[in-house]
Amino acid sequence: GLMTVVNVETGYAYDYFRAEKTHTGWTTVGGFRFDLSDDGVQEISATSTGARGAGFPLMAGLIRRDEILQGYIPHALVMAIDYPLAGNFVWPASAEDGRSEEEYAVPEGARVRLNPEVDVESLGLNRTGTIVARALQDYGAFIGDNSDGLAIYVEGRYAKTPEWENSATGEDSIISIEDLHGLPLDELQVMELGELLTYPYLE
Repeated sequence: GLMTVVNVETGYAYDYFRAEKTHTGWTTVGGFRFDLSDDGVQEISATSTGARGAGFPLMAGLIRRDEILQGYIPHALVMAIDYPLAGNFVWPASAEDGRSEEEYAVPEGARVRLNPEVDVESLGLNRTGTIVARALQDYGAFIGDNSDGLAIYVEGRYAKTPEWENSATGEDSIISIEDLHGLPLDELQVMELGELLTYPYLE
């Protein structure tokens, strides 16, 4: 139920958690405002949470339709993983909702990348999968939330699924989950971590 609404006139994005459309309108558990002219990194405070566990705006790291059409993603992605570290996070996260007490658990805010020695062209990925793999090599991804498995965030336009239609060819499925099945997850590397931080306002 993650949803972001962008006001193009003011430059603000409004993020919502557990958003649901009902017969009377929209309901949501919480809402957060982000200035899109800023870097999206929040100072740790009583309000530095967000729709994602790490406090990142939903626009951050989002794979967008136009990026797949143009053939490259010029920024880092955001991932959710199962069982990130509980109780601590690292910059640029400003909060956490981890659930692992294991000392080797990856904290939210950590940056990972696809091993640069991997030959992406040899992975047998289709065009879309190759674009995502290159972005993971060039820019990496930040751990931004917990989930029941590894997740990468993709723009879902106008409440539709990410099976985007290619208006140039009339074909569907510019991106789908099957495109990413060949990513070698065992080749993901955790980059050097900064100081472990805490979010004391939920104690």
